[in-house]
Amino acid sequence: MADFDTQVLAGERERHATSPHLAGLVIALAGWLPVLAGVWLIYRAAHSAFLARVLAQPLLQDLAGPGPLPVARWLTWLCALAALAVVAAAVFDYLSWRWTSYVLTDTRVIKLTGVLNRLALETPLERVDDLLVAQGPVGKRFDYGDLVILRAQEGSGVVMARMRAPFRFKQRLLAARAARLARMLQTALAPSLAPGVGTPLAGPSPAAARRGRLDNA
Repeated sequence: MADFDTQVLAGERERHATSPHLAGLVIALAGWLPVLAGVWLIYRAAHSAFLARVLAQPLLQDLAGPGPLPVARWLTWLCALAALAVVAAAVFDYLSWRWTSYVLTDTRVIKLTGVLNRLALETPLERVDDLLVAQGPVGKRFDYGDLVILRAQEGSGVVMARMRAPFRFKQRLLAARAARLARMLQTALAPSLAPGVGTPLAGPSPAAARRGRLDNA
């Protein structure tokens, strides 16, 4: 995780790291298929005999003036621009999928996203209030799902979408959180448990007190 290496804190150790499942990329790319199908249909219609007959009507010829309307050329350029936009969006989806990662350390959980601008959304382990895993039938089959981290005192959550093996990440996060809270508790109690701190001074022993009375007598 090169991105995590640039943000690691002193003494921090990585416990687990994962990324979105390949299914997330497939779903994102599949969403552009209807758009490409529509572009293809418009392109075919622009070069169809039906459109040529429509443009050959006298009324349209009068409106167009000398020469036929270049509707086919306009639609071809429009389809080319739409196809380029879809390709650019598909490349962006791939880069977004490729550069998204989820990292668990011994102090925090980090969601790294972004293509042009990198964004690191982190949650300290002691502020993790609850964890939710959403997994559909396909997610159960291929072992991926959404992990939602509910943060204490904020009423908001961090969604780690289509994560690989979300239940494994959840188990390791809970273990790291328990270890983190135990260390924080031990640090908080350390001053009161230190030897000699808060312990009253011991008085003289009974034998020493008797010797003192005999000497005084």
